[in-house]
Amino acid sequence: MIVLKNDLMIKNTLVIIFLMLLSNRMFSQDTIKRIDRQMIENIQKTGTWEKPQIEIKKHWMSNSGDYLFMYTNVYNPHGYYTLNYDTDRQKTVHFEGSQEGSKIYFKGFNPEDFYRPIMEFSGAIDANNFLKGTWCEIPENGRKTDLKKVVFSPINNLKTMDYKVQTFVSNIEHNLYVSKLKITFNMSGKQQILENFIARPITNELLLEDFNFDGYLDISMYYDLAVENGREEYSIFWLYNPELQQFEPSDFLNQSKVMYSSADAQKKQLEVSTKDKKNFESTFYYVKFENGKAVGLEEEK
Repeated sequence: MIVLKNDLMIKNTLVIIFLMLLSNRMFSQDTIKRIDRQMIENIQKTGTWEKPQIEIKKHWMSNSGDYLFMYTNVYNPHGYYTLNYDTDRQKTVHFEGSQEGSKIYFKGFNPEDFYRPIMEFSGAIDANNFLKGTWCEIPENGRKTDLKKVVFSPINNLKTMDYKVQTFVSNIEHNLYVSKLKITFNMSGKQQILENFIARPITNELLLEDFNFDGYLDISMYYDLAVENGREEYSIFWLYNPELQQFEPSDFLNQSKVMYSSADAQKKQLEVSTKDKKNFESTFYYVKFENGKAVGLEEEK
């Protein structure tokens, strides 16, 4: 009887502990949801308008058949230089450098040895968006070859950026959140507010690139958040509508929660990816466009 009584006491105790844990878990989940709602309200209502760092990605093709894409408008322009593009002799090097006004200088590095430069470029972007300059190879012995002149023509004749962008930034619990963009068009003075989103970039930074290859710069912002089972990462896209002269959210891309990967302006291919939250494995897709709008994804083979 004593054993039975003890067993009963143990079972009752376990039931009480289970109910307490269940109650705490339900309370915790409700608290988390309530905090999330409050945080969203705080993000949307509190904050300041700030000037973001803007990266502008441009694409060029040289008179000798080399392909170049570069992140400009930053202190360290960087990107990839592909020699003999679209041939079986194709060779791609990563480069980094510096920019002062329209003048650009960079070095290309060996993909297998990032510390050893194998080429050097010096030039400038002119008023028509042509990149003109000279480049040379740097062999292992370090002696530079003779300088070669090169002219890069813009693949997409991008329209000049005639607007300014501000972000509405909130800093909550040492995390950066952006909930609005303010676009001010220089010629007309018209302002457009983009809202109904929350971005969580690592830094207050925007990427401007012609994502749908219509000759106009579009906008993208990064979202990165640690979640219960891993990380949630994707890009938020706004495409410029030249007819309405304003930016519009890309409903398909934003609902798909894909992350910007790369773009090939020559082939007119935008590559995006999704990442598994748990094992971080990525699946890559090409975006299908119709009349400048994203309408579908085709998995990359």
